[in-house]
Parts: sequence; structure tokens; C-alpha cells
Amino acid sequence: MNLKDLTDLGRSRILDSVVGADRILLLLLFETGLEPQELLSLRRSDLDLERGELMLHSGQRVRLSPSLQTELGDYLRSRPNLTYLLEGRCGKPMTVKWKRCVLEKLLSRAEISGAERQDQGL
Repeated sequence: MNLKDLTDLGRSRILDSVVGADRILLLLLFETGLEPQELLSLRRSDLDLERGELMLHSGQRVRLSPSLQTELGDYLRSRPNLTYLLEGRCGKPMTVKWKRCVLEKLLSRAEISGAERQDQGL
């Protein structure tokens, strides 16, 4: 799935409709271009907010924009005991079911047109 091809309007509509971990995951997907699977296993300790970097399990470092650093900081302050960066309700990492269970509903709710969904695998 490559969400980078959504229009700015499509991204805004989706982001305006979510909060919390869903919003953080979408922001990370949009900004980094990484696949959901790459982000879901990240631990809180893989994020260095001072440097504005994510350390992937492959050893690659991904730079984050100042605006994403701010959103991540706010998100983490409201959830101080996270082990995983993107935790589900039971304290385990969010799963790849997120694409089917959450993303498809968000695309539908945001009324993303067929052209905006092109090549998204949805």
C-alpha cells in the first residue's frame, strides 16, 4: 500500500477524521512512505524526538519533520507508559489488520474518490 499518491485534499480529509494512534500512524505513513508493517513493530525506544529520527529494525534512520515531531511528542506525553510506538488496546503493537479494519473505513468516510484511491490496493 502506498498512500503517498493520495492528493493533499484526500490526506487532509483522512487526517481530519482521526485522533490518537490512528492519526500518528497515518502521519508516519504519509511522511515517511514506509509500509505499515515497518511502523507497527516500532518500540517507543526506536524514536529519538530530540534528533527527530526513527530507527528502523533494519538499522536505517528516518528523519521526521518538526511538525511530526511535535505531534509525536504530544501523543507520547498523553500515553507515557507505551512500550510500542503504536499500541493497540491491549498493550501490544497494532496489527496489519489496521489496513482493512481502519484505513478502508477512513477512506470511505472521507469520501475519497476512485481517482484518489488509484493504485492504493484498496
